[in-house]
Amino acid sequence: LAKLNQYDDTSHHIHANKSPSSSRSIFVCGPSGVGKTKIVRQAFCDIDAYFCEGKFDLMKTRKPFSALVQALTELSRKTLIIRKKNNSISRQNNGNPSSCNGPSNDGSSKRSPEDDRRDQVKQFLEKNESVLAGVFPNLGRYLNLDITSTTSASGVIDDNSSTMMSVISNPTLVTQQAWKQTVSKFYDCLRSLISLMIGPTSVLILFIDDLQWAGIETLDLLRDLTTKMPRLLLVGGIRIDTTDKTTVPSNVWDHPLLREAYKEYKCQNTPFRNNHASKCLLIKPLTVEPIAQYLTHTLDRMDVHDLAELVFEKTEGNMFHILRYLEMLHGSGHLYYSIQDLQWQWEDLAMIQDLKETDMGAVVEQKIIRLPAACIDVMKIASCMGARFDLELMQILLDNWSEFSLKTADNRTTMAVLSTENGVPLEEILWPAVEDGLLEELGSDPMALSVQYKFSHDKVQSAAHNLVGKERDTYHLTIGRFFKHQYEQNTGYSWMLIQAADHFCCCTLLLQNQKEKDKVAQVLYLSALELRTKSAFHSSVGQLRIALSLIGSDGWDRGYDLTLRIMNLIAESELCAGLMDECVARSKLILKHAKTLDEKQVAYNVWMMSLFSENRVDEAMVIGLELLRKMKLSSIPKRVGARHAVAELVSTHRMVRSLSDEDFGAIPDCQDETIQNYLRILMNLAMSAWPVNNKFAFLFFSLRLVQISLKKGYSACSSPGFAACSFVYGTLNCFAECDRIGRLSMDLAERFDSPYVRALTMFMYYSAPYTLYESCCLKMSAKFAETTKIAFESGNLLVGCIGRWGYLYSRFLEGSIRFDDLAIGAAQSCEEQGLCHVTLFTDTSILLRQLALNFHGRSPHASVLEGDAIPDFDEFKRLSKQNEVNYVRVVWFSLIAAFWHGDLDRACGFATQNAKHWHGEHPTWHSSFMPFIRCLTWCQLYGRDGKSKFRRLAKKEQKILEGWVEQGLSNRAWLCSFVRAEIMAWVKGLDGTLCNGKSNSNIGFEDEDDVDRRVSEAYDKAIEDASSFGFPQYAALGAERAAAYLRSRYREQQQQQQQHTTQSRRAYENCRKYIRLALDWHCRWRAISKIRQIKSEFVDVLGDDMMSVVGSSTNLPLEGSSFYRNTNTSIC
Repeated sequence: LAKLNQYDDTSHHIHANKSPSSSRSIFVCGPSGVGKTKIVRQAFCDIDAYFCEGKFDLMKTRKPFSALVQALTELSRKTLIIRKKNNSISRQNNGNPSSCNGPSNDGSSKRSPEDDRRDQVKQFLEKNESVLAGVFPNLGRYLNLDITSTTSASGVIDDNSSTMMSVISNPTLVTQQAWKQTVSKFYDCLRSLISLMIGPTSVLILFIDDLQWAGIETLDLLRDLTTKMPRLLLVGGIRIDTTDKTTVPSNVWDHPLLREAYKEYKCQNTPFRNNHASKCLLIKPLTVEPIAQYLTHTLDRMDVHDLAELVFEKTEGNMFHILRYLEMLHGSGHLYYSIQDLQWQWEDLAMIQDLKETDMGAVVEQKIIRLPAACIDVMKIASCMGARFDLELMQILLDNWSEFSLKTADNRTTMAVLSTENGVPLEEILWPAVEDGLLEELGSDPMALSVQYKFSHDKVQSAAHNLVGKERDTYHLTIGRFFKHQYEQNTGYSWMLIQAADHFCCCTLLLQNQKEKDKVAQVLYLSALELRTKSAFHSSVGQLRIALSLIGSDGWDRGYDLTLRIMNLIAESELCAGLMDECVARSKLILKHAKTLDEKQVAYNVWMMSLFSENRVDEAMVIGLELLRKMKLSSIPKRVGARHAVAELVSTHRMVRSLSDEDFGAIPDCQDETIQNYLRILMNLAMSAWPVNNKFAFLFFSLRLVQISLKKGYSACSSPGFAACSFVYGTLNCFAECDRIGRLSMDLAERFDSPYVRALTMFMYYSAPYTLYESCCLKMSAKFAETTKIAFESGNLLVGCIGRWGYLYSRFLEGSIRFDDLAIGAAQSCEEQGLCHVTLFTDTSILLRQLALNFHGRSPHASVLEGDAIPDFDEFKRLSKQNEVNYVRVVWFSLIAAFWHGDLDRACGFATQNAKHWHGEHPTWHSSFMPFIRCLTWCQLYGRDGKSKFRRLAKKEQKILEGWVEQGLSNRAWLCSFVRAEIMAWVKGLDGTLCNGKSNSNIGFEDEDDVDRRVSEAYDKAIEDASSFGFPQYAALGAERAAAYLRSRYREQQQQQQQHTTQSRRAYENCRKYIRLALDWHCRWRAISKIRQIKSEFVDVLGDDMMSVVGSSTNLPLEGSSFYRNTNTSIC
């Protein structure tokens, strides 16, 4: 098939994309039966890489990651099973593979690289068993490990089960487990596992077929793998019908993984495009000409064109249908081999045209019907179970079918397979179907429990399923009961629980008895809980909604405990799935029916978190305050204002000041669960108020958290409150107390084993106290990276997303990242926030990306934040005014862009607005760079315009910076060095302080030379200090500013016709020296806009040697960046 015309070309096209560096995902689209799978297998059969495939199943749509499980199971067989020299499997311990190759022929026992890899994988699986359990249980069998789900199977239906009763009676169980298994940690573990299995240099080609039946959680996982694994290539097969309309659900095409491929699919008129590395390959049915070629090769005749036209008319060029149609003609005698003529012949085409069996689906059904009755029964049952089935499991099901099926009046069955005499092997019963090509026996797997079979094609499974007819619901109910029973007998096999729930969802109409409905609802609840641990939130929501329909409208009165548990779990799952409107409605319903305040805690927390994630902080605050007032543990105002915040600040300061370090350490831990929950609510409210700059609420809740912790004892939620308290002390310039309380917060974070809270504490501590006291801030980005990792692993998605942005922003401040890398990192941060349903910092990430693009020369005007990320800055600015916090960040980033690119008029307006914002934000934010950039802006404006107001504003900012240093903030001394150099150069204060100044023309020649020397020394110190404190980007700015000053001095001397003097030559050479230094740094960062600016401003002092450097650095491609080639070594 792959040798015919378009298929051969398509195969070559896929080969062109085989390298993950060119494209990490290719999607092959086409109708069912057109040959997509064959083409992919043919294209990658001779590539030196691991090729693994999996296929989604229409009958198992609720089973998460099923196709990925198949593919990785195949990968584990290829990489973890040890083979001897004769290619046989080395097995020990009851059929399990041995952990070593055994002694070699020479008697030695050398270890191979495969042995080391097995040991590494084994250690990894043992360490991360809780994360991978239940999702990939078979992997452990290749390493003599028992990796199974920890969920108990007992008591799924039994009302007297202690396990079930513990689940129902404990109202805080789901809340405590809600974020234990998070999406990010599962993704990280899976990426690490795949990397270990394929080794450090091999490439994995992952073929996932029938992606149209994949769930959203699976698409999210595949997108994460393709984005963050540079040695993985995803090939996706997508089924599209012959009328050129997609059968794929809209939410699948809207997913970021497939969005670009869908655009290409919609605009493609040919199956491939030779001059474009397409991500979507449309495989069309065969035309008459390739069908004729196929018939010529098959029948060994040349006069097949009329027959080819007939075959095309009947089959529409679908290769699967072509084969079935020819088989039908041969079976009916219309296509036969003539012994007399020694060639293939066929009846008159008009006679063939009139055959009744023209429906290709009916042709397959008729082929199945001709099988023995027992074989038909097994195929009908198997079609309800999925595309493949286990022979041993099928045998157990058949042996117990009457036990689990619905009882009839005479208690008899009409299934022929159940009437077959005992002792007939199931392989014999299935052999006719295998012989006719309807079933395939899978290749022997030494680790499989038994032989496995699969349908040869989806259309065969569909035809067998159609034969089930009206008994379909009965089959699903029987199979569901069977899997439930198997789950109870095999504790920990969570896939059996999910399988049972999946079948129950297909037969709810047969459940007439309310007691049985309640039991099935319990199964669906436990299955949804298991799906939650696998990050399959959408599938969990689907099963829980069916469970609610089974319980009925009277569930709150009849089965209160079960209804409450299901409602709590579905609300949390909807929150994780991003279904915010449904989540809020569910929470309100729980609050309406729940009896006690403790039982309402989950609903309150979920409601608040959903509002926080949508940036509706004020509404969430109202709900939080209402809950705190109902708990009645302290006095809570209806609305927090300045008066309440100041009162909390004063009382907290008195309490903290009276305690020594020993007193802090002597305070015990709180054991009261009510107080612990109260502190948790205070923590959530405080940390949610901080990013949106609700400073009064931030102060009140965080300081109230500190006070109650000091009075009632510490809890896991106390440390963020002390970190926030430290943050406040820092912004109020109480640096010594800031350091003391900050270190206490980190000690408390280590004291309690709560990574979720620890991540929050780390972020608060590193955002202010850490950066205030660290002498070298090169560590700042590393600390944010550590915080982000812990936050995502613990499920703290808000802190994880903000921490990712903080990591990128700190690397920008440090000058430790190229701007093309920064642009890509900021874009990925935006996508990550979308996947996590956290939008608080999305606009800020967009601003950071556009700023990076400006520096990289990808904007029409470098000083205006407008380009690929922000198409219309004025519109973006107008929309940001609706959110005060976003507008503050728009002004700040606009000031950076304008100042760095020398647009002083634009910078003046933004600096004025920034000053108002900066003073108004205290004490929730503390940015030492804001007064620093403003001071430099005023200095340059004074040097250009000579207006006294700019000198006054610069003096004000300088006093702020020097005041910090005088009060003990020594790591900001480099800011003062920079400011003194600027003032000395442009405001003409030789001692580094502001004065009225006097023009250079009034200073004697010796005085001018002394000014140049002292200004150069001041800039040298500023450059050295900025570099030593970890800010080379500002060292480059200092070099540029020094060059600008010396160029102005050189021009003055030229105007005075002193260009041949020693002082003039010295100014010229020193200017070139500083320019060379600035260019070197900017080239390193790919700051193309700055290179262009220097080329334009310093054209009169740039020589040919330096111009060549500038010319070669202004056209660097974004795609050539190290971040693009390997994101795993940067932010990801």
